[in-house]
Parts: sequence; structure tokens; C-alpha cells
Amino acid sequence: MRVISIFLLSVLVFSAKAEHVFSHGFEQNVAMRANQFALADPHLFLSAFSACVDITPQINDAIQDQIDGDSEPDGFLDQNILTRFLTDRIADISSRALKMDLIDGTCPAPLFSGACTINGVAAMDIDTNADANNTCLEADQATLSGYSPAPNVAIAPCYVSEPIDTNLDFGGAIIPVLGYQQAAQYNGGTVLSNGLRKAFITETAAENLVFPPGTPVIGGRTLASLLAGGTDSCPMTDDRDLFTDGTTSGWWFYFSTSSDEVDLQ
Repeated sequence: MRVISIFLLSVLVFSAKAEHVFSHGFEQNVAMRANQFALADPHLFLSAFSACVDITPQINDAIQDQIDGDSEPDGFLDQNILTRFLTDRIADISSRALKMDLIDGTCPAPLFSGACTINGVAAMDIDTNADANNTCLEADQATLSGYSPAPNVAIAPCYVSEPIDTNLDFGGAIIPVLGYQQAAQYNGGTVLSNGLRKAFITETAAENLVFPPGTPVIGGRTLASLLAGGTDSCPMTDDRDLFTDGTTSGWWFYFSTSSDEVDLQ
């Protein structure tokens, strides 16, 4: 199984991308770094002071801080998730079937002040498909619970990865997921926009995932206890879904994303 570092990620917007010159040369890859990564559905809840509080905004703020920040500081951004496409032209992402790798990397602070480096490859040789005319990926409306904002829709021209079963890092706890996919729109320049990533977490896996004790706010709790419909959860609603087999109970997770092109060595 493959491990993708996904959960505590967020936004970084670089305001002077036009000044950055990318030097692919004969390198057969284009690397994209998530600059926005927000949980859109389902939401997470915590019982506090006799109330059931939606903590998703706080989780997404923490995601933002990790993408933006160098908290140590050590000259490197705290969290990076990189996708490497096996081509030397960014336009190929939305016009050709490609292979992609999911990379755990290190990027300098500030971003674009140097190249990102590879710590490890989380998943390799994932097939992607391009579409110039149709939507590449969107949430199944039957699995959404009406939270706002709704998950992004990856519209044409765009790419979408083939679904894979893998592992996600949720705040330091590893959990198996089914049907992981990612997609985004490319409209020129150095940005992938309207990105969407989805994955199914079974009810059993969510019950078995316990956040490390040192995790702020949710340490020692199970993922299921934070989700509507999970054991010991506080909402009176039920956000549980079924997997594509029509029988496996769990939750479809949807993350809205966008990405910047970065140098990767």
C-alpha cells in the first residue's frame, strides 16, 4: 500500500509568479505543489461546552498554516504535497494521457526561492486522462450533506487520475482509503485550479483510526467520533455514504484544491 501525506495541507498564493522562470530543460517532469487544500465534505464535529461544534474551519485554518508557514523556522515550508507529471510541458496535463507520481517533498520558504526536493515517492505511475471538453471530476451529489462551500468541480480543460486504493496520513495517523482520485483544470500559466481530490474511508477504518495524543484538540479521539453518523459523534445527523460496491459503509471525503508549478530536483 502507498502513503500520501494529505490531511494537514492548505493554501499558499505567490503574487509574483511571472517573475519566476522554470527551467525544465530536458527533464521529463512537471511538478505541481498544492497551494490550497481544504476539506469540503464531510465536516468534522466536536462536543464542547454542551454544544456540538463544527471544527472544520479550524481544521482548514491549520491546513492553511502548514502550507503557508515555516513554524520552526528552518528555511522550509512546514508541509508540501507534490504531484509530478511525466512530461516536460505543463499544457500536456490537460491534453494528453500521462503518468503521475505523488511526491513527499521539501520546499523552501519563501516558495520559489529555490527548488523543492524529494523526500520520497508516495505513489508511482498513476494513469491520468485529459479532457478538453467535459468535466473531469465532481462529487457525487448523493454523497454530499449540503455543507458550504461545496467541493470544487474540475472542469475542462482538465485531467483526472485513475482511482487507486492507498493510504492517507490523517494528522499523523495512517488510514487506508478506497478509490482515491485527483483532478484539476488547466487554463494556461503555471496554476492548476478548480482541483478536487476524493477518497472513501470505510466506517471500520474510521473507527480504528485514533489521532496521536499530542494532536491539538482531537488527540486521542477516533476519526469516526468526529463524523456525523460515527460512534460517539455529537451531530444528530448522519453523513455516512456507501462505496461503489453498494454495501460498504463509510464516508466519501472531498478536498478542494489548487496548485502552483514548482521546480523539483
